[in-house]
Amino acid sequence: IDCLTYLASSIKRKENNLTSEFSEKLKGMKKLVSHSPCNNQHKMLLIEAELAYLKNDFDVAMEKYDEAIIAAKLIGYIHEQAMCNEKAGDFFLSQGNMTR
Repeated sequence: IDCLTYLASSIKRKENNLTSEFSEKLKGMKKLVSHSPCNNQHKMLLIEAELAYLKNDFDVAMEKYDEAIIAAKLIGYIHEQAMCNEKAGDFFLSQGNMTR
């Protein structure tokens, strides 16, 4: 969640310089995914989507948002699926896409 908070504030400020602190948090998240992918893969996919959004790689962002939503749904984490949908919605609205 620390990674998502950092990325959300970076997106809002339109800053795409990642700090060493963020890099350390990302390493920690990757470690969690390797130890417990079922519980954490959707979170990593959402982080990857937000990173792609921050880097203006919109095709990758769309793909990762969709993957995060599906991954959260498959394990029944409805509240985290909702968060993935919300972040994807923010992304699509920022792109002027009101129909997706």
